[in-house]
Amino acid sequence: GGGSSRTYAGRVAFKDSVKALQIWADSAYVQGTTYIFVANLVFQDSTRKVRARKLTYDNGARVGKFEGNVLLEDEQRALFAQHIHVWPDSDKVLASGEVVLSVLDEDRHIRADELTYRATLNFGTAVGNVVASKKNGTDSLTIEADSLRFVPDEETFDFFGNTVVSQRRTS
Repeated sequence: GGGSSRTYAGRVAFKDSVKALQIWADSAYVQGTTYIFVANLVFQDSTRKVRARKLTYDNGARVGKFEGNVLLEDEQRALFAQHIHVWPDSDKVLASGEVVLSVLDEDRHIRADELTYRATLNFGTAVGNVVASKKNGTDSLTIEADSLRFVPDEETFDFFGNTVVSQRRTS
């Protein structure tokens, strides 16, 4: 079948009071159960705020796909990537392309090709060109590895594959 589609232009606002969800964009269109928001996108729910160029939300599969200089922020962390997929029902986040995860109150970062994180489980993995860094005053620690498994609240970081550790003190 042909299905149905609708297009909205101008500054578009979508609000779902049941899920405490708000989305703003310059334009949007709907195709069946898929909602696409384009340009100057801001997504906000009760726990996070996301800025991106585009959001494709498949209501049937319950997954949001953010694209283009995506910045996802919650109270503790900021995640930047070219693509971020969010599964709201499972609180799973998958980021790919120039990924940087930063802890906001500390100078601690994880860079990788791809990163998966589950906030409710406080658990994540990073794969491909992983670089973890932490700076504390004049001391800095950098660890490069093929992959990483981490539990941020426990400050547990397990590195796998070829691993290089370097430490520096600056005056």
